[in-house]
Amino acid sequence: MNRRDFCRHGLALGALLAASPTAAQLLSGAGAVLDVRSFGALGDGLRDDTAALQRALDAAPEGATVLVPRTRAFYRISAPLVVRQGITVLSADGAELRQTTPGAGAVQVEAAGVEIRGLTLTGTQFVRTVYTECGVRATGPSARRPIRGLTVAGCRIQAWGGYGVLLRYVDGFRVEGCGIERVNYGGVLGFSARNGTVAGNRVETVPGSPLTSGNAYGIGMTRAGGGDLERDPRSANVSITGNVVRGVAGWEGIDTHGGQGISITRNVVTGCRVGIMCTSVPVGGREVLAPLDCVVQGNVVDSGRRDGRAWTGIGFIGAAPPSGPVQEAATGAITGNLVRGHGPADTVSGAILCRSTRGLLIRGNTLEEPSPFGICLWYQNEDARVLENTIVDAWTDAGSAAGGIVLRDRHNVALVEGNAFLRTPRSPRAHSPHYFESAVQVSGPESSATVRGNRNEAPTELRSTVPGSNVRRGISSR
Repeated sequence: MNRRDFCRHGLALGALLAASPTAAQLLSGAGAVLDVRSFGALGDGLRDDTAALQRALDAAPEGATVLVPRTRAFYRISAPLVVRQGITVLSADGAELRQTTPGAGAVQVEAAGVEIRGLTLTGTQFVRTVYTECGVRATGPSARRPIRGLTVAGCRIQAWGGYGVLLRYVDGFRVEGCGIERVNYGGVLGFSARNGTVAGNRVETVPGSPLTSGNAYGIGMTRAGGGDLERDPRSANVSITGNVVRGVAGWEGIDTHGGQGISITRNVVTGCRVGIMCTSVPVGGREVLAPLDCVVQGNVVDSGRRDGRAWTGIGFIGAAPPSGPVQEAATGAITGNLVRGHGPADTVSGAILCRSTRGLLIRGNTLEEPSPFGICLWYQNEDARVLENTIVDAWTDAGSAAGGIVLRDRHNVALVEGNAFLRTPRSPRAHSPHYFESAVQVSGPESSATVRGNRNEAPTELRSTVPGSNVRRGISSR
């Protein structure tokens, strides 16, 4: 990612921070203000402050502010602090709460209207996956009785074996302007979380472990459990915008499993195995629920690699078994993104990978050095519109031909129009065994493509390899 990309897509983060209230503003409008030192908290890093901090939280009436001043050391805690009423827990200067008990979290929210602002929350480790280790955990009793009105803002959250911020059965939330780093499994994860915003955060170094098969997530919105939708509804109506996600080397930077109305916009995702993924989620062990009405727009996704070992940059995956009918088609749009160096060179994937979708719009994206394809419509994509994308220097060092757009497998129907397939002079990819050999490939049975009005610099404009595919020509080279 170059400086221009970072500056352009970092505007949302700067605007958010500029608009965030200061500690003085928060205190000026607060009700009662309780200083934790009045309840015996020392913050000397030696004495256990858990009991004193909990006394302050329990004494605060609804609407009050509990002030945690910074000290020269930190507040040592040995158990999670529980917030049981709608209060603000505030540090004006980044006071640190440091957990010393392995397996324990820092702050547990059990009430509506809670705000956690400006704290530094430090755990014991991040190398092993320990799901109970979490910076801020908010868990409602059920989907019908969610926690409402949660804000986590301006916090630094670090060194946790599970999550930075965990939201389960939460309705109406904001996670804004936080720095979350060295968290083993998930930076910000929502399970049946609805009507919220995850904005202007920086999430870095989320390694996963063998316990999770290497899976890890920078930011994700999924479902709690594997039961029915009434008990465990989709995460829905969540805006994920203006975040920087780095170093999820084993898996996905930003993800939704079966989410509805998830908007992923203007984020910078770098150094992740998979950039952004909108995918299905099982119910009762079967792939049933697809992402619905999700938008991936204006993001920069850069693997930081140029060896063809990063996986998909942006994925859109509906619910369908490998050889059966679509259970629920994924719907939404992938528009205006910049994707660099994604797509595993030794597979049939690509910088953008789609399967089991309906009416998906893929428009105005720029895909640089994808492998082996820029856009791969894998199978069962109905009425996809692939419009005005720019694909530069597609390549692979494996056995398959490199191309711009491919209808890879069965039952794809697509309009491919107004795209540009470009080969850069003196590109290092020109020496690859397979370097941008065709603009459009149709290799799936019972697939249909209308191809017109594209700009092509690849040697082959249109390649159809399977009898029974229906290709309506119209490629123009300019």
